[in-house]
Amino acid sequence: MFGLQPVLLRASRTTCNCLAKSNHIKRKVVLRTLATPALKQNTDEENSISVLHAASDPTKHTNDDYLKFYSIDKKIIQNNLSENVPKKFKELSKALSEHTLMLRKPALKIIQQLENTDTSNKYVIYGPQGCGKSMSLLHVLHYAIQKDWVIVYIPNGFRLVDSQTATEVQPCQWRPGRFDQPKESLIWLNSFRQLNFNYLQNNSTTQEYKWGKREMTEQGRPLLELIDQGISRSLYANDAVGAILKELRINTSTNILFAVDSFNGLYERSSHKVDGKMVDAQNLSLVHHFKKLMSPSYILGDRSSYVFALSQSGQYMGTKLTDLLEQDLLLNNEALEDLGDFHHIRMENYNQREFEAIMKFYKSKNWLTRDLSDSLLNEVHFLTGGNGTSVSKYAAFI
Repeated sequence: MFGLQPVLLRASRTTCNCLAKSNHIKRKVVLRTLATPALKQNTDEENSISVLHAASDPTKHTNDDYLKFYSIDKKIIQNNLSENVPKKFKELSKALSEHTLMLRKPALKIIQQLENTDTSNKYVIYGPQGCGKSMSLLHVLHYAIQKDWVIVYIPNGFRLVDSQTATEVQPCQWRPGRFDQPKESLIWLNSFRQLNFNYLQNNSTTQEYKWGKREMTEQGRPLLELIDQGISRSLYANDAVGAILKELRINTSTNILFAVDSFNGLYERSSHKVDGKMVDAQNLSLVHHFKKLMSPSYILGDRSSYVFALSQSGQYMGTKLTDLLEQDLLLNNEALEDLGDFHHIRMENYNQREFEAIMKFYKSKNWLTRDLSDSLLNEVHFLTGGNGTSVSKYAAFI
């Protein structure tokens, strides 16, 4: 807030407080007039609530765990999730020395439905930027890991179509008019290998794959060899992605979670250029492979589930949004057609109870050092609007 960056080291808190002191005095005058009455009336009652903790296993989470906190084991972060943890959460977790989430209704709702149904369903989480959509998706990913499902995960759909990532785009050898992204393919293959190592080691290819005149992966070989072939030779990385997704479609008996953060990015215009000409996103190999999973002819099977989160952060390319649902659903007609029937789950900024709970958690971890007085709670809520990202940043200053 007020032009300051998030503070990750507690030792630098004094400096930040000095810089914000003059603004803090001015804010007190404003808050006497503008503090929200409803929040003020309920503060005393909510202050009596202590920080509650849920089981560390998300398969045991129920709606009764709403507003409780749970931590993801460091081994799971290091061995499975690693680079798939949202950046802001990773920074905060590093400062707190733990990966702890507050359990909120959108993720709990999805997990309960995944737990109690065997049919394929699609879920789209949407809402204001910074409200916690990526954290809910992380909660669902952890659930799928604990269930030993195969996870097909894209951390950022915009990254595949946006040239600002400075990733290489080159003509595909096998498909005229299509363009490969070797670097992005290598990143995804390594992530997929980390998430699904046991599955890849214990399941075999259903056909032979030829990579060149002399190189091939024979039928009946572990899928891990298919992944490693793409990782060892970047020339084949895009094709290895397509091959592994094909094998997953064939294995209809496997529980699969297809999850994408910033899902709407897959339906934006590409900003990549080759020889001075814009590349159509439809002609990017990775975009083609992943969007094909939305087609009824290539769907992952009856035991698959689709969970997507939307983002406004990359919504700068001028896509015309649909009028069929709320504007901040951020999906155009092509995306809606590909999705078909799906559950759209609206996520809001923290409500009063959630805001009180997260502030108590920050206080318990000394991320927030001041006492949780009525005036402080009203001040932070007024300045942040209960937005999760803003609350965590502002709490670091006080």
